Amino acid sequence: LGKLATSDPLYRHADMIRNAADRAATLTRQLLAYGRPQPLLVQPTNVRAILADSHSLIASLIGESITLTTAVDAGVSHALIDRDQISYCLLNLAINAHDAMPDGGTLTIEVANAAIVDASDDPESIRPLSPGDYVLLSIRDTGRGMDTATRAKLFEPFFSTKGSSGTGLGLSTVNGAIAQMHGNIAVTSEPGRGTTFRLYLPATPDPASTIVES
Repeated sequence: LGKLATSDPLYRHADMIRNAADRAATLTRQLLAYGRPQPLLVQPTNVRAILADSHSLIASLIGESITLTTAVDAGVSHALIDRDQISYCLLNLAINAHDAMPDGGTLTIEVANAAIVDASDDPESIRPLSPGDYVLLSIRDTGRGMDTATRAKLFEPFFSTKGSSGTGLGLSTVNGAIAQMHGNIAVTSEPGRGTTFRLYLPATPDPASTIVES
């Protein structure tokens, strides 16, 4: 990258390689976290910027047979999160969506504000939702979907929806990271009707807040 001009056609590919290496380092940290819990670097973060930075890499990972669409509501709050961990979660869920659409389809990623008044506001959340303001990051695919039995085991370590071809660590790691950031996950899925993951990320009105380790 240091030797390439930004206008060079190879620059974009080199930049994607660097980004992939960064994501691999993040995954390695998460694997280590199973045996040695590590603090997250939590700070007010612009989720819109995370999505913008990840867009090209996600598009490359899912391939040309899948259409990627994104939508971010105006005035979305900052979220009190670890930026690297949310990037990892987003990429992991995008790859899962790709695997669920072997014949192509549409992957839609949306960001919006959400206010939770009661734990029952989203009955499909995997933990009781605490009342408060959140940034809602939704990842929706048009893939083959999952039945009730599969959804019930979705976040268990070493359970894979991909059979012997998967490790079963991806979604478990996503769940652990979101929980550590005091967020939540809800899943909607039916066979033949696709899957939607909704990540509830704690919103913060003050982007200048100090960094918090949790």
